Amino acid sequence: MAQYQLKENKLTLSVKPSPIFVRILMFAFSFMLFILPVSGMISSISEVKGIQSGFFISIFVFGLMVFYLLRIALWNTYEKKELVFQSMSALTLQITVDLKTIIQLKHYKQ
Repeated sequence: MAQYQLKENKLTLSVKPSPIFVRILMFAFSFMLFILPVSGMISSISEVKGIQSGFFISIFVFGLMVFYLLRIALWNTYEKKELVFQSMSALTLQITVDLKTIIQLKHYKQ
């Protein structure tokens, strides 16, 4: 599988999937990073300590980490990127997901 392909004005970048253990580990870490601050906030509210501003800061920081880690995990699993050159000075970035590798689509006859 070629990691890049150049056709006319379109450059396609893709990666082969990483090992399944690494992908499971990245998805598990991103899930835990999402659950930890939310569960901490819920437990603090249930103990009648109230909502503190630190919870929102931690949810924001952990949310950024989850977004980045999930982005990397999805890139290593499914994604390919296409760079389309429309003119010499303009560059359009299109991010596409190959749905055939995510789920098996049924072919409907029209």
